[in-house]
Amino acid sequence: LITSLVRPVNTLDFLLSVSGENQNHIQTNFCSINVPWTDELKSKSENSDLPLDEGSLEFKNVENAFHLTVPRQEGTKRNKVTSIIRRFDPMKRRVWVTKLEEIVKSARHAHANSIEFVKFLWYGPGNVKPSSITNSGWESNYKNNSKLWGMGTYFASDASYAAENAYINKDRSKTIILAEAIVGVSIECSPNKEIRRPPPNFHSVVGYRHGTRIYIYYNDTGLIYPTYLVTWKT
Repeated sequence: LITSLVRPVNTLDFLLSVSGENQNHIQTNFCSINVPWTDELKSKSENSDLPLDEGSLEFKNVENAFHLTVPRQEGTKRNKVTSIIRRFDPMKRRVWVTKLEEIVKSARHAHANSIEFVKFLWYGPGNVKPSSITNSGWESNYKNNSKLWGMGTYFASDASYAAENAYINKDRSKTIILAEAIVGVSIECSPNKEIRRPPPNFHSVVGYRHGTRIYIYYNDTGLIYPTYLVTWKT
């Protein structure tokens, strides 16, 4: 049952100025994250993983985004972010940028000029090693969400929701993925296990679960780029 067209706003919404390759500055509601994709696309041709320095602004901003819904435990190491790795895959990134440009150009909705086409969303990989996902592609994780919106790949607006399905490392730390997702024109739907794809002229389905916005992708998971692997102590 499709209920309404929405422009969801969540704690990690950001404004993105679409102008060719100059798509590297992300302004969230709470912080600014500068992702240097423009320079890397020009200078690198191989996949790479960059561990962020804990003292860097980029690390702090991603860490703050995580702690918006996963509170720090003052005086303890509980929920302390120990590692943030930025994943760079030039081929996937170029495909992602091309898809974004195509979707922005093709938007025909009356409010297209005010649509936020991209959002940061969290993904819990469960038992699948995060590096496997960043190398091989997203795994359908609908089983962990009771298949409420069909057999898709589910992403959350809040880190706390994705953390419930985090990958558990050998040292018992946990990892989830923060992705740049092209949500395009979203359609808000009530739970419906028969959904197989968004309706024509829509790019993603969005629903609500325990106060969190859930974005569901079906066939085109190339719309989501796995930007950061975030690991923390529990």
